[in-house]
Amino acid sequence: MAHRLGFRRYISETEWIEINLLAWRTNVQSYTPQAPTLKQDGSYNDVTETIELTFISTSSTLEVQTDVNAIQRWMALAAERQARGTGDRIFIIISLDGETDYVWRSEILGGAVNLADGALQTWGQRKLINRITFTRRYFWEGGEFEIPLSSQTQSAIVTGGRLVQNRRGIANGVMGGNWVEIGVSQIGGVLPTPAKIMIAATTGSNEAQDPLRDIYIASSGAVRYPTSLTTVLEGEDALSSTGTVRGASSGDATLDLNFSGAQSISKQWIIPYQTTSLIAGRTVRLFTRHAFIQGGALFMNASLKANDGTAGVAASYDSEVRVLATEQLQDIGAITFPSSGSNSMDALRLQIDFRSTATALIELDYIMMLVGNVRTLYNLKQVLAPGRFIVDDGPRGISYQLYSTLEDMTVQGKGQPIMLYPDQYFSQRLFFLFNGGADALPRKEYKVRVLYRPRRLTV
Repeated sequence: MAHRLGFRRYISETEWIEINLLAWRTNVQSYTPQAPTLKQDGSYNDVTETIELTFISTSSTLEVQTDVNAIQRWMALAAERQARGTGDRIFIIISLDGETDYVWRSEILGGAVNLADGALQTWGQRKLINRITFTRRYFWEGGEFEIPLSSQTQSAIVTGGRLVQNRRGIANGVMGGNWVEIGVSQIGGVLPTPAKIMIAATTGSNEAQDPLRDIYIASSGAVRYPTSLTTVLEGEDALSSTGTVRGASSGDATLDLNFSGAQSISKQWIIPYQTTSLIAGRTVRLFTRHAFIQGGALFMNASLKANDGTAGVAASYDSEVRVLATEQLQDIGAITFPSSGSNSMDALRLQIDFRSTATALIELDYIMMLVGNVRTLYNLKQVLAPGRFIVDDGPRGISYQLYSTLEDMTVQGKGQPIMLYPDQYFSQRLFFLFNGGADALPRKEYKVRVLYRPRRLTV
């Protein structure tokens, strides 16, 4: 099989028009894919390249002009796409001899078709020597692959989706987990690549009728040994506290705090050294789930303490937040953990200061710690009907509800896409939280699939 070189205009991910320069009315004289150069911050510059070729017609010079204009129009479409954020995407594609039926692509950001020196000397022979100069993304990406996954409740590593729950622990005596795991060496390529995440309600489940407004997604990313991460602190596990048994809650219990009036109460939870060592220097978003809230205005403020429970720790914090009685799941801010400059840190304590303006009761179910970038999906339909997926399409930079082949643009994504890392030594986990406002029950269960396109710097 010979090399393949050309351009694709994508109407959708499954529909495109292709110009194969090696099988068209052209004769390619030279093209050498270039590796990108590094910026000072460690990221890469986009790449500018040139294809030298001759447009040839056996019938007329008009046909030559038509072919040149087609390439010029595609270069203009690429620039329009970058300027407006909508429209067809234009890619350069390449497949090397031996890569059977496999194409690498790189999105073109803009370009031009220019006459080479002395080009008009061959005009009468229905030939036109040109240079196509274009700027493309710094990476090449391959075809789309679904990743085999496992989860807390489904240990078999398979494609087709794994079940995740809105908790990490036992509820009503049944174990659950809010993660899927990607095994060692499952991600190919050279560079980190954005995930395409598909979420569906399980067939016949209550989730198909339950409210689903927000989805929070995080990744263990480049964290080593993600299986050692403690990401949930059960409310009832607070130090010097006694939980109240509640079967519908994570861990089958909650921490009940009663405020007799305007009052402040502080509680602490131990974050083990295995976790603090892995996430040293990283930012963690904190979410709390409340089984019940009643009474006066409630506020929460999180901080870190040394393992003796007294001394504060030098870390950055968000400010105090108000707890809304209408929301079971609360985003209470972020903490950036201190870094010791080594791979070993002592355990720390998470302290939450609760403040009430009047008599109140709060039943705290759990605290979820999501490490690093947290991707938020806002589902404008507020539900996820049977047969539909919520899709966060990282490679394309869009989010939507998918029904059959219809992309319903009723999902808004906030934050950077979830990135997957080609790593031969450590597994990766994706963590999920599902929020329906007044309904963020631990029993919520969804099926998750993850797909990706490998990325590399050169072909």
